[in-house]
Amino acid sequence: MNIIVETLSTTSMHTLVTLFFFLSEKQGHDIKVEPGDTIGIIPKNPSAKVQQLFERLDIEGDADRTCQISIIKTSTKKNASVPNYIPYQSSLRHIFESCLDLQSIPKKVCIILEYSPAVQGV
Repeated sequence: MNIIVETLSTTSMHTLVTLFFFLSEKQGHDIKVEPGDTIGIIPKNPSAKVQQLFERLDIEGDADRTCQISIIKTSTKKNASVPNYIPYQSSLRHIFESCLDLQSIPKKVCIILEYSPAVQGV
């Protein structure tokens, strides 16, 4: 696979690039692509941002401990499951740096957790 990166613009916050992927069967790639297919690219979150989040959540001491991720047994959500991009067993640091997007706009669930009186002081 050959990749060409073309920088379109750069600001103090972001760099906008276009990526061109060239796949060749001669190079042993058997990936079949069709018009409309998409790929996902998950960049690594900056270590400093992850550390800042751990400090805010007061979990710095547990950041490098191995943990197992599962759905809480008392969950009432129908067909609840852990997303497949989050490993079953890993450290919180790896999950927050490599598996989650900390730069996106928070979803409704995150906002509820952050401001719900039921979880304040927990």
